[in-house]
Amino acid sequence: MKRLILILLSTVFCLSVFSQSDSEPVQFLVPGIVCIGDTAEIKYVFKSSSELFSSESSDLNGSSIELSSDASVFMALQDKCSVIKAVLEKRGYEYTLSLTFVPWQTGWIDFPEFDLASLVRLSSSGGKTSSFVVDLKPVMIESIVEKTHADTFCPPAAPLVVPGTTAFLVILSAALVLVVSALIFILVKFSSIALFLRNSGSGRYASKIYRIAKKQLKKLLRNSDGYSDAEFCCELQKIMRDYLGKRFSPSFLVVSVSSMHSEFERISGGELLDWQAEAAERIIQIFSRCDYIRFARGSVDSKRQPESLYAAALSEQERESLADNAEKALFAVSSDSPITEKQ
Repeated sequence: MKRLILILLSTVFCLSVFSQSDSEPVQFLVPGIVCIGDTAEIKYVFKSSSELFSSESSDLNGSSIELSSDASVFMALQDKCSVIKAVLEKRGYEYTLSLTFVPWQTGWIDFPEFDLASLVRLSSSGGKTSSFVVDLKPVMIESIVEKTHADTFCPPAAPLVVPGTTAFLVILSAALVLVVSALIFILVKFSSIALFLRNSGSGRYASKIYRIAKKQLKKLLRNSDGYSDAEFCCELQKIMRDYLGKRFSPSFLVVSVSSMHSEFERISGGELLDWQAEAAERIIQIFSRCDYIRFARGSVDSKRQPESLYAAALSEQERESLADNAEKALFAVSSDSPITEKQ
């Protein structure tokens, strides 16, 4: 009889413990003291026989689900804090609700009472239809000013260094400043020069594209009878632009005649030598004449006198003269020596 009574008492005690653990959750804050702008986490641990997860994701080994951080219960406190992550974990009959948040105000933050089961259903396709109400305890957000009792800004303090290394650090800092300044100066001032030298330094490449351009000019002159004046000038410009684009910069494929001189100055580093300026001027004159022939036909200028100067048509032997001048101009810029006439 006594043995039976002991068994009954043990059973009642176990049921009482289980019921107490089911109804009395544990909540703690990490870290223990939280200030404005800190990232903190509320851990809410409870045991429950209620099944909050769906049958597919629930097992005795454990499972977890990330809850929606923009749920109404969290958005209601967005002026006081921002919930950046919410996770519900399950292991056996024990659940852990983790809320990671950043506070924006000092004082107490009290999350309103909410239905955890409903939040699970909102955050996933599963979940049970029953409800489970969670009422988190308020958490205190401290003020750094009140904690440190500081009412003024601290004066600037010198950096802490190992004794005897101050002179070394000063010298190292000065050296770094000089190196960085030199690199910036080189990149800003000499990038165009580097491009020009890189393109002009390849003598074989320059000679190769010059020979190609020279053959194209001779072929254009041989077949010139099949071109009108405007077509001849257009083809001549294409040959020259193709050469200049390969020799110096692709910008020559589209640059206007009025901008060519400044483009030559840019690729030469800001200043043209005498022989470079002479070659550039010859190229610009050829392009200007070709543009006039192509686009001035029927204009008022084309009817001015003398006709040999203003007519929008090539005079006799002018096609040969333009091709010959183009070849000389391209040859002048095909090497780094001041050659202005074809040898």
